[in-house]
Amino acid sequence: MIQDPIDATPIPISKVASRPHGRQKRKRIIDAAAALLIEKGYDGLIIREVAARAQTRLGNVHYYFPTKQLLLLAIFDQESNAYAQMLQDAVSAAGTRKKKIVAIVDASLLELGKPKQKLWRTLVGIAQHDPDALQILRRENELFHKAVAAELRKIEPRLTGQKAKRIARIIWAMLDGYAIQITHTLDTTKEINALKKEARAALIAMLTGFR
Repeated sequence: MIQDPIDATPIPISKVASRPHGRQKRKRIIDAAAALLIEKGYDGLIIREVAARAQTRLGNVHYYFPTKQLLLLAIFDQESNAYAQMLQDAVSAAGTRKKKIVAIVDASLLELGKPKQKLWRTLVGIAQHDPDALQILRRENELFHKAVAAELRKIEPRLTGQKAKRIARIIWAMLDGYAIQITHTLDTTKEINALKKEARAALIAMLTGFR
């Protein structure tokens, strides 16, 4: 299911879209739209060009995504779900408690270093003037926070859901600031690595009281 960003009412994916062929076609459309958003920005996200890039009919795009807003939501839902799975895998693969904490930071920093990070900067920019985009941004931030909070509670079961959520928000506030810093400054590799080290230390310190 996907959700409308305005009223959060679940919108069931059609039976056709739930079949393997339909899922593949739908994903191809989402991937094409994401590529256009990265390359040309929101104004370049033209449905006809999405269809051409996805090598499908214009009618197919409208069938799976009746509005541009729903297509935008699908792009970021796909990214958020991929991040949540990547984070879960990274934490599960880490051995010790400390390594699991570090894995949260490192996996998130790895995500911030990908070219697709431009998608999020684009969404933030659109959200300054578009209420629908703002709702999507809020929804995706919520998904990020829930993913991190879930892993934090696995590491430290004594954390309440509310406490884990707040720590998750602090982590992402820190990481968002980090992303802005490395995007608009010319730090050396040595300085960037030092910032990463401080980010890891900050998270470990936040969880120290629960040992």
